[in-house]
Amino acid sequence: MALAAARVIVFDLDGTLIDSDAVKTRAYFDIFPPAAAPAVEDAIRADRYENRFDRIARILRTVGGGAEPARAEVERLAKAYNDICEAHQSACAERPGASRILEKLAAARPVYLCSGTWEESLLRVVRARGWQRHFRAVYGGPRRKADNLERVAGDSGAVPGSILVVGDTKDDLEAARAKGCGFAGVRSGSTDFDPATVDMLEDLEALSEVLRRG
Repeated sequence: MALAAARVIVFDLDGTLIDSDAVKTRAYFDIFPPAAAPAVEDAIRADRYENRFDRIARILRTVGGGAEPARAEVERLAKAYNDICEAHQSACAERPGASRILEKLAAARPVYLCSGTWEESLLRVVRARGWQRHFRAVYGGPRRKADNLERVAGDSGAVPGSILVVGDTKDDLEAARAKGCGFAGVRSGSTDFDPATVDMLEDLEALSEVLRRG
C-alpha cells in the first residue's frame, strides 16, 4: 500500500504517540518484591506481548513454586500495575509532534487509536491528555490489535487497503499485515522489527507531508 493512499489513520499509543514503553516494563518490577526480579525478567522474555493478567499469574507461579495463584491476588497486582502505567501515560512526554499531527490529521480524515492498554484505562488516558477530540474511536484491550482493526474497518466503512496503521513494534506491524492494512513505522526504544522492511517515518509530522501527496 502506498502511504499516500491512506484514507483512515490508526495510531498505536505507547512508544508511538507517547514515551511510555519503559515505564510499562518497569512497573512489573515495582509491583513485586525485589526477590521476584528474576521471575519478572523471565516472564517478560517469555512473551513480550502477554497481557498483564497472564504475565502476573506466570510470575506468581514461578515465585510460588508452581502453585496456581489466587485470582484475587492476580487482580490486585494487575490493578496496582495499571495504576502505575495509567498515571505515567496520562502525564509523560509525548513523542515529538504528536499533538500537532493529531490536530492536522483529524481535521481531514478519520483517526483512530488502537492500543494494547485496557480500553477503559485507555479512554481515561486520552481524556487526561486532552486528545479525545482527535479520535473517532479509541480501541484497546483485552481485544487483540488485529481484532480492533476490524472494529476500525467496520466503524469507518473503509476497506483494509485504505487504512494505515502507525506503530513502533512488531505487534502493530503484524496486526496491520494480518488485516491487509498499510503500515508506517515509528522508531522507538521498543522497535523489534527490521526498519529496512517497512516504510519508516523520520518523525510523526512527516506523515502529514506523505499524505498530502495522495
